[in-house]
Amino acid sequence: MSAINNLEHLSELLQRQSRAFADLNVNMNHEQMAAVVARHMLPQSGRFLAISRLFYEGEDITGWKILTTANRERSYEWDRQDILRWDKIAPVLRDSVANGKPYILASLKEVTSEQDSPELHNLLLANQVETYLNIPMLVDGKAIATLFVMSRQATVFSPDEINTFANLGDQMATLIYARSLLDEARQSQQFALELVDTNRNIMQAETNEELAVSLLEALPETVMGMTIALFNKPLQPGEKPDRLETQFVASRTGSDTLHVPDFIPEDDGGLPEM
Repeated sequence: MSAINNLEHLSELLQRQSRAFADLNVNMNHEQMAAVVARHMLPQSGRFLAISRLFYEGEDITGWKILTTANRERSYEWDRQDILRWDKIAPVLRDSVANGKPYILASLKEVTSEQDSPELHNLLLANQVETYLNIPMLVDGKAIATLFVMSRQATVFSPDEINTFANLGDQMATLIYARSLLDEARQSQQFALELVDTNRNIMQAETNEELAVSLLEALPETVMGMTIALFNKPLQPGEKPDRLETQFVASRTGSDTLHVPDFIPEDDGGLPEM
């Protein structure tokens, strides 16, 4: 490629990158982001991309899952649910992700043992992929996902293309992280509002039924029911009750008033002294 052609190629890439940057925003999900980048950055026939999530245990990556794919015309939600095991990924590809560096495999048909990632490559070969470029998507130097650019024809990715995809990968990673912080803030705000409502309902409860229902509504949905049980009399310090009586039962499907006494044996040492 001549110097003039190189400049023209770089100028076109930068224009496409600018348009992609302008269209990406924090309210987008993975599928929408993939569609934007593919539309602007994949004018060539036979190219498509994927956004993949990385799974961590502590500081160690344990798995890799493709979330969505896209070509220049549309995006596709990935319907396979399997997570690729990280220990089945080639060491050279694992190291590149861990170090935040791009990785290129020029030909899937000429893979050496050091380059082979059996689960991943079988998946790519089934989709007629010949060449791929993997870009770690970084937040504070840590890969949270990858941008995976694929071609069904043997392709040479230029350094300018690699830099452009890396810039877009970092931009998407920042947006994904920002969205996760916004989602956490919204969840915390919703929890705080629900807690205020619950506290108000408890303070205003005039019966055990209203109290139990209010408490149950404040608990996670995995809690299916609760009971309110009362001792038979107010207790003085050191005194033990004669019985415990279940007054009310509330569940997710309804509530009922009960009077079921449980007599407490004299030698029962399970109750602490007051």
